Amino acid sequence: MKIKVSELVGRDLDYWVAKAENINPVFNSTGQIITDNHINFYVSRSWSMAGPIIQREQIALDPCVDGAWYAGMSIPTGGGDYEALEMRGETPLIAAMRCFVASRFGEEVEI
Repeated sequence: MKIKVSELVGRDLDYWVAKAENINPVFNSTGQIITDNHINFYVSRSWSMAGPIIQREQIALDPCVDGAWYAGMSIPTGGGDYEALEMRGETPLIAAMRCFVASRFGEEVEI
């Protein structure tokens, strides 16, 4: 089943961020995501986990007038050209991590 990246939240979003980081995420018996570096990988709710990704990927964050957040980044398309990628989310981290996942996998992922 496919789902739009713009609809990913919680552990589904965290799972796909781990995949985008080339980390093999595993769910433990309590539903937490376990990775090589984290016992509980919850990047869409942790500035300390998401901050390095946001900085490295140069993801811009801006508040929207409706209380949501906007995240944007430039994606190289080849030949020195770039394409703008934009995502929204209920929090800045959700918007940024959706943007990051979409930059790696496109607008939809397999759940």
